[in-house]
Amino acid sequence: MNDPVARSILLVSLVKVVVLLFLVLTAVAYLVWFERKVAAHIQGRWGPYRVGPHGLLQPLADGVKFLLKEDATPAGVDRFLYFAAPLLTMTLAISTIAMIPFGPASIHILGVATPLVIANINVGLLAIFAITSIGVYGVALAGWSSNSKYSLLGGLRSSAQMISYELSLTLSVVGIYASMITVACLASILFLGGWLSPFPQTPGLDWTRYLPAGVLAVAGVALIINGLGYGNFFGRIVLPVLGLILFALSFLCSRPSVIDGIQGPFWFLAKVLLVLFVYVWVRWTLPRFRYDQLMRFGWKVLFPVALLNVVLTSLAVALRK
Repeated sequence: MNDPVARSILLVSLVKVVVLLFLVLTAVAYLVWFERKVAAHIQGRWGPYRVGPHGLLQPLADGVKFLLKEDATPAGVDRFLYFAAPLLTMTLAISTIAMIPFGPASIHILGVATPLVIANINVGLLAIFAITSIGVYGVALAGWSSNSKYSLLGGLRSSAQMISYELSLTLSVVGIYASMITVACLASILFLGGWLSPFPQTPGLDWTRYLPAGVLAVAGVALIINGLGYGNFFGRIVLPVLGLILFALSFLCSRPSVIDGIQGPFWFLAKVLLVLFVYVWVRWTLPRFRYDQLMRFGWKVLFPVALLNVVLTSLAVALRK
């Protein structure tokens, strides 16, 4: 590849892939901490708090524990499919993030226009649903490769549930052109305005451009105050340091050269976190469906409502023309 422009595009793409992969894997680890904390507070419990201040190092402890645990493989399994099934499911879940735009079409970094998406394709939404639907195979293969009728029945039951709601899920977004993070990203883009600010861009609301810097500053001050009175020495060191880092990021985000570029990622991340909070809130406060109830609800309620949504949207588009 002798073309310098092509080399630059490839280098930028590789950097974005590495950064996004690091952020996604870190977010997945701390999503478990987030869910445990929210669920604990909903139920009047503490949640993780022993490993690090406020339990912030719990994901690291869980990772070390998983690495050191004995990996027992049942006898008689299809070893290739047994290990390939979870890898397939994880790979598909991560691949969909590559088609999620995190901000406007492009921002300028060091004078270079950089799109805030890795795979910028016109059929991104269809590709996302196509990739996530293949995840059903991972669940079915996991059950079949275990060489156990109970695992097979469990895998088939999970596959049937996924098919029952994925069809309605796909139809539900037809009227507006998998994992929790992917669903939260899609919901933010399709229903909550994506990276756009919720405040109108009028002269009287110019101050809202400083909200990202203000939120970071308030969070930094809160961490510093909380850290100074924390119960152990480690927390009294780590929390103020994190607060100072957030305070420095707040000052950086208020600079004229950065303030416009940070708006899209900030509002997108804020909406994703809001959807994730509602996701966890509903999961830990409402009773779960049984297997038969979920399939009945998916086929007899969600599917007709999704079809009705398609029909009404088509009528609205036709009448507008």
